[in-house]
Amino acid sequence: MVRNTVVPLAIVILGLNACGDPAPQPVLCPSSSSPRAVLVDATHDGGAWWFPEGGPFISTQPHQGEALADTLRAKGYAVDELARGDSISLERLLAYQVVIRAGNYGAYAMSELHAYEAFVACPRTLLLLGDLLGPTQHDDLADSLGVPLIGAITGSISAFVAHQITAGVTAVPFIAGSYVDPTRPASAQVLGRLDNGLAVMGLQPGYAAKVFFIGDTNGLETVPQPLVNNLVSWGF
Repeated sequence: MVRNTVVPLAIVILGLNACGDPAPQPVLCPSSSSPRAVLVDATHDGGAWWFPEGGPFISTQPHQGEALADTLRAKGYAVDELARGDSISLERLLAYQVVIRAGNYGAYAMSELHAYEAFVACPRTLLLLGDLLGPTQHDDLADSLGVPLIGAITGSISAFVAHQITAGVTAVPFIAGSYVDPTRPASAQVLGRLDNGLAVMGLQPGYAAKVFFIGDTNGLETVPQPLVNNLVSWGF
């Protein structure tokens, strides 16, 4: 249960959006239920997190995201995994200190995008894990946060910018993921590129939350070290 203590950090997003839907009103940032509470949002998973489960989705049954979730549990974190098709709300997100968005299959409802916009306006951590995208597909959530992911590519992240997250990292598998659109302006701090130079991993500044992104979910599910340990030290 979320405690009643709040930090008065407001989001300044008012009025109507282009579709005429009400934009979120200023909100307060409650304390998370626990500083060690982690939510895996796999509600838009296209098969990278929950495979081979097809529903019902049970976190104790074998699935591709299990190794990463169990690694965090072994470090003492309480990890909840949301099923594909479940719903996301601001209240649900803010109950957790860390949210891992796993997969980007299907369009996001405007209410979901608003919930994430509010979440990153609070002192939290978001790990945004992408997936492959078709020629006309977009990652709505990544776009809304200023990370223009496109395409589908497989390779290895082999070029890194010096940072706490990349310390000691020499290579990270990249399995059918998306990359930052090189034709669109982006404010992201790129931390990792594929062998061909495409940017696929980094940080998105400008939010109260720490926002890390990588265009692929599959590779991180293999628990590449020391990357996973570095991410925990950086943002958990």
